[in-house]
Amino acid sequence: MLGRLVNITFLVFLTMITMASGCPIQCNCDDSSTAYCVNQGLTDKKVAEISSKLDPGIQFLHLEKNDISLFKPEQFVRFKKLRKIDLSENSLSRVPANISRFIPTLKELRLKQNKMETISRPDFEGYYSITDLDISGNNIKEIGSGAFQNIPYLDTLNVMDNKIERLENGVFEGLDKITFIILSSNGLASIEPNVFQPLSSLKYLYLQDNKLVCDCGLYDAINPLNTLVIAGHVKGNCNVSIPINEFYADDKLSCSSCDINSCQNNATCIPVDKINYNCSCSDKYYGQFCQLENACFHRPCQHNSTCLKTLDTFKCECSVGYFGELCQNEVPCYINSCQHDGICQRNRNQSNDYTCQCKAGYSGAHCQLSDGEESSGLAVGYIILIVVVIILILGVIIGLVIYFKKRDKYETIPLVRSKTEDA
Repeated sequence: MLGRLVNITFLVFLTMITMASGCPIQCNCDDSSTAYCVNQGLTDKKVAEISSKLDPGIQFLHLEKNDISLFKPEQFVRFKKLRKIDLSENSLSRVPANISRFIPTLKELRLKQNKMETISRPDFEGYYSITDLDISGNNIKEIGSGAFQNIPYLDTLNVMDNKIERLENGVFEGLDKITFIILSSNGLASIEPNVFQPLSSLKYLYLQDNKLVCDCGLYDAINPLNTLVIAGHVKGNCNVSIPINEFYADDKLSCSSCDINSCQNNATCIPVDKINYNCSCSDKYYGQFCQLENACFHRPCQHNSTCLKTLDTFKCECSVGYFGELCQNEVPCYINSCQHDGICQRNRNQSNDYTCQCKAGYSGAHCQLSDGEESSGLAVGYIILIVVVIILILGVIIGLVIYFKKRDKYETIPLVRSKTEDA
């Protein structure tokens, strides 16, 4: 009984010392900068408890081999010197959200051997401080276009030992500071031609243990990294056993930059050198890859006006004397429609309307009538009107006469019958 009491007292004393030292009982803090909370069966709730007891001055936090499914960076907002967090071999299905907003000092994040299957750009919002990201050993099958654009200072990216079979253009967009990319052991079989184009600072690319094929498609994909390939800084094989750098240097297929190109709409590819090419477009298309339709191809501008291409539509440069979106309107008074030396005056309120100021002796909308013509025209009009009125009056009179005659006839018939009966 006494021994048990001594053990309990010792444990309480040890716990008090541990708490006082800023190191929870589930962790091993061998110095003031590092906390090892490894393989302790920690859950999300336990991590919250640990964060409240840990010394906020630590720089390296190890949480490997636990049962953490949702790591909340806001629980570590008071840690002002934290530079690295290792969450390898846990149960995370997605990356921790907004980690740099809550821990702006964090540089290195290790998430290998978790349960993530896809990653996309929104997943890394608030990752502006991260320089080293390890997401190897997950079940990632797809990387979305521009997935890492929210990590502008990323220097090292480890995506090895996943299930990525294809790299599409735009995957590494925005990573102009990255120097190391590890893509080994993914089953990669296809790489689009411009995937590595944005990687201006890349020094090493690891592609070992994939399913790459030594063809002109692969040759075109690694062309932007030609100096690195020749220097042997692109590691990996194609056709199982052929080193990529030897395949590129030998160029036994005589690949050209046009073997795999991005020219669209039946454009003609014209090689410039082994890396660069130009697309020659038909009249109907334009743009770097002839990807944009030329709206001027259908000649929408009227009256021999000039059609100018813009980014996604067109603009008409009108010939003299015309205006409007399609140059469909004639400028009033540009061609004087007023006759007999009449003066054309443009109406201010209506841009496409005008009036004619006629000289003495002329009238009409276009000064087309002389005064005599107008008078004779009016006279004829009056005569026609008078004749119509007379005809109408005569018609009324005739109708009334007929009506009264019929009425008198019907009124005399009964009188004749009465006289006959009396006789």
